[in-house]
Amino acid sequence: MLGMILALIPLIGVLLRMFVQHQMGEFTYLEDLPLFICRLVSFILPILFLTKNKGLFGVLYFWIIAGTTNALITPDIIYALPHMESIFYWVIHAGLVVGILYCVFVYGWKPKRRDIWRAFMWANLYLVSIHVLNLALGSNYSYTMHKPIKGSILDFFGPWPLYLLTGQLLALALFLLFYLPFYFREKPSK
Repeated sequence: MLGMILALIPLIGVLLRMFVQHQMGEFTYLEDLPLFICRLVSFILPILFLTKNKGLFGVLYFWIIAGTTNALITPDIIYALPHMESIFYWVIHAGLVVGILYCVFVYGWKPKRRDIWRAFMWANLYLVSIHVLNLALGSNYSYTMHKPIKGSILDFFGPWPLYLLTGQLLALALFLLFYLPFYFREKPSK
């Protein structure tokens, strides 16, 4: 029950943010749909807790630990706390990390080596799909069209479209890095 409550916190944060933006007359399909990967994952995390699907866990583990943790380190927000937008940002992103760590430490789930490649493949499928949608809408979900205006880690990876490719290399490197504790934990038993 606690796990499901933790999984619902980011989802409620995304839905509340959309509702508040709509009520304030500031909602725009160009920025506020749940199409950024962390907002999308907020809808998927409760499904993980309902189904207890280990394959889904493996994908979400790498997406959240590598991607969402990066979003916590280099936040893409304009307003500081206690602004509503900032509160939603931190609740959603920190909630995702807490939820996936709950799976690791409470359920004892471990990602498998094949999950690295599965997560990488699904991430690329997501990026290609969202880029096509960005082209159609004129939006910039997951920054496939240009880097965040405020600046981010992508600034170190070259101009568009180079940062999309170098970002992929960073993602794969982070996936491998975050698999290492599980690799070394399994190795002695073999």
